[in-house]
Amino acid sequence: MQDPRLHSLLYSNEPPESPDAPAIQSAMSDIDQRISALDLEISGLQSRLGELQEARSALIRSREQYKVILSPLRRLPTETLGEIFVQTIPSMRDLDKWNGFGMNQSPWVLTHVCSRWREIAISLPSLWSLIYVDQRYPLAAAETQVQRAKTLRVHIHGRIGYDLEPISETRILEYLISHSARWEEFSIEMTDDFDILLPTLRDQVPLLRRLSLEWDEDLYIADPEDSIDYFETATSLVDLRLRHRGNPISFSPPLQQLTRYHVDAPWETHQQILSVSPALVEAHISVAHGWEWSGTEKIELRHLQCLYVSWTEIVQSLHVPVLEQVTFHLCSTDNELSLGFDEFMAVTSVTVRRLGLRGLPQADVAQAIMDGYPSVTELAILISGGDDYHFDDEDSNEVDSETEEHALIPDSLISLLDFSFSRDRLPHLTHLHLAFEDELPLDYEVYAGMLGSRWTDDHHLALRVATLQMSSWAPHKPSPDVRHKFDVLRRSGLYFSMDYDGHVLDRLGSWLCQPTWC
Repeated sequence: MQDPRLHSLLYSNEPPESPDAPAIQSAMSDIDQRISALDLEISGLQSRLGELQEARSALIRSREQYKVILSPLRRLPTETLGEIFVQTIPSMRDLDKWNGFGMNQSPWVLTHVCSRWREIAISLPSLWSLIYVDQRYPLAAAETQVQRAKTLRVHIHGRIGYDLEPISETRILEYLISHSARWEEFSIEMTDDFDILLPTLRDQVPLLRRLSLEWDEDLYIADPEDSIDYFETATSLVDLRLRHRGNPISFSPPLQQLTRYHVDAPWETHQQILSVSPALVEAHISVAHGWEWSGTEKIELRHLQCLYVSWTEIVQSLHVPVLEQVTFHLCSTDNELSLGFDEFMAVTSVTVRRLGLRGLPQADVAQAIMDGYPSVTELAILISGGDDYHFDDEDSNEVDSETEEHALIPDSLISLLDFSFSRDRLPHLTHLHLAFEDELPLDYEVYAGMLGSRWTDDHHLALRVATLQMSSWAPHKPSPDVRHKFDVLRRSGLYFSMDYDGHVLDRLGSWLCQPTWC
């Protein structure tokens, strides 16, 4: 029972007297003893709680292990899981972005998950067929892939880190050549070291279907007498990519069955190859700047459906009666269409449904081409060639007249498509793609107005899809008012997309007839 005196002191502001001190100290001592007893009990309970929590965690882990047994992934048939594995193989563009080889990429990473995954991955030859060789790729990896693969897709990148000696790539290429009878794809960026080895491929590539040879003028320059004759028995070849802007070279593989063609070379090289490739379905024909046209006989390409030309003069030499898609590269200095172009349009306008314009085309030239293909349903405009236009140069207060002219080209092209000004231009257009490979500006207000003019119900126009892809260095972005107009078009049913990721050619490479395998 509490002392009445202590009770009075606890519940009042009365000051204690000297005789009260021993009683107060005694009460505090009793409390301390009780606290110590409770602390001891709490400590024991906490220790027990820790043991219980650890036991609970162990049970949860054990339960998860049992739960994994019921996982749908574990019940996937081996064939299905293998197909999923195949879909994880990176594309060539992915490997280029990731700077090539890495053990943390598929298929290597699949062999480190569990024994079943490793067994399945190793048993799938298609997982190991793509061999991407750069200076980080070890010979041991090549040996492993060759052992596990059936056919081989070999890509040698000699230019990656070309300030270093490509010793490792040379050794790996030597090793891979010893297995060239299994090659299905071969892509190489040539160096002098590689050039010495390639003649050993003669009569050794019976399965080769896709071939890409690229010469970098800074690393290798062919002599005029050079001849690439070591693929002349590649009877399975259907896809050819060749980039050689030096002197014309002789190229003599069997080409009668070739269906895809992507060549950047002197016109003489194009003539030699195209004239003996009657089965072509797709062709990218690029000739270096400064090329002067000289008339030639027409080349018959009766099966060609997709065409890209770097100069409009090229089409004078082509007869393409079933062409469905064509892209023209046009410069800002092209003030008129080349001689014979009207005849080409007259013949191909009957069949062409997809039209592409690349470069910096003058409005008059672009208008003539659009009007020459009235039945087109899909149009792509790829703006490129404005590299000299910079908007972030604070030290420059002036922009030369040529640069100002380039900056106005995109808006002038958009105005050509505005249905308010011309109701006869591309009236059947359903898909419109506008992309910027450089940092030239766009008047978003003009662009939004053009889309609106082609979407108005009163006109009964066919536009259904519009895509806008800006450079990642684009100087401006649309205002809130323009973004609202885009949203209104979306809500009314137009499929519209816009991005600034800068990967223009990844999305629109088909307009340039670019191969996706290299």
